[in-house]
Amino acid sequence: MPETLRTEGLAVTLVMGRSGRPGLVADNGGLVGGLVAAVAAAVLVTLGVAARTAWLVPMALAVVAGAALNRQQHPNEPFEQMNVYQEVMEYIRRDYVTKPNLNEVTDGALHGLLASLDADSSYLSPAEYQAFLQDEKTPHAGSVGLVVTKRMGYAAIVDVTPGSPAARANLMRGDFLESVDHHSTTDLSLVAIRSLLTGRPGTSVQATAVVVHHVQPRELTLQRVKLAKAPLGIHLYPGHIGYIAVPDLRKGRAEQVRKALGMLKHRGARRFILDLRNCGSGSYRQGEELANLFLRDGTITTLQGQTVAKQVIAAQAGKFVTAAPMAVPKSRPMRVTPGSMVLRSPCLNTTWRSRNPLARAVRM
Repeated sequence: MPETLRTEGLAVTLVMGRSGRPGLVADNGGLVGGLVAAVAAAVLVTLGVAARTAWLVPMALAVVAGAALNRQQHPNEPFEQMNVYQEVMEYIRRDYVTKPNLNEVTDGALHGLLASLDADSSYLSPAEYQAFLQDEKTPHAGSVGLVVTKRMGYAAIVDVTPGSPAARANLMRGDFLESVDHHSTTDLSLVAIRSLLTGRPGTSVQATAVVVHHVQPRELTLQRVKLAKAPLGIHLYPGHIGYIAVPDLRKGRAEQVRKALGMLKHRGARRFILDLRNCGSGSYRQGEELANLFLRDGTITTLQGQTVAKQVIAAQAGKFVTAAPMAVPKSRPMRVTPGSMVLRSPCLNTTWRSRNPLARAVRM
């Protein structure tokens, strides 16, 4: 059970995971608390099993509480934030049970700091950055068929490529990877996790999966294979219903959907099902172009940043295809029984059932 320790204005929760590695969660309603919690949690995780020593808990609490409470008046000053980190590091250097490797501690703290921003932000060490550049230059041909992100510190499965080694292992959206190749995913950046799941076809990767509704984690060996480019699923169902399954948003996918819409309309389709289940990879640009097929005008999306002027991506009338009634099934955030779907749609004026719509669609 998590143990919560409180001081005035700040609560710090020490959480011991299954592996016995601790983390800190702080809540004082301000940026400093979040920053210090991210740094302290990453530092404690980096220090490892020895952090379970009883005296370290109050020491860590004193560091976090004292540093945060002393800086409530200026929570957003960058130099104040650096002073917090420096003070934590000084306590670690001076009072930890053994002499710590401060390079590793700093590396772990930076990983935690970036991860606290959002799931797609990662810190890369110089070696990791060089590996990332190499992967971008010469992408690996083999993959286990998983699309992952970071949630609660671990690698969370967003989607699984049908027919892939991951799919054959019965991994599904909503499952977690606790470790990949014997590295805890809490210690890896998202870039590093994705890199480990790809590689030369025929090689394999070891993974520990935490499956929803199962008590014990599963130890898996997943082979990396060269995955064939999945085609669109296209079918015309009774009631003039055109069905299109989009497996991903790789380059050229929006143009394929445009041609499929034209073909189905020519065959008599008056209403459409655009199936986006398991569509978890691809580019933003393809997503914008796909949306434009169903929008004659108006805003599709906007792009804005701290130092970037707001950009509006608007629909272009020349790319518009149809305004016919349409339903869009999406992947659920939890595990569901594969191979079945019931769609009740007022816009289609029907209840549509299929035991395996994607399989039937690709066999047409």
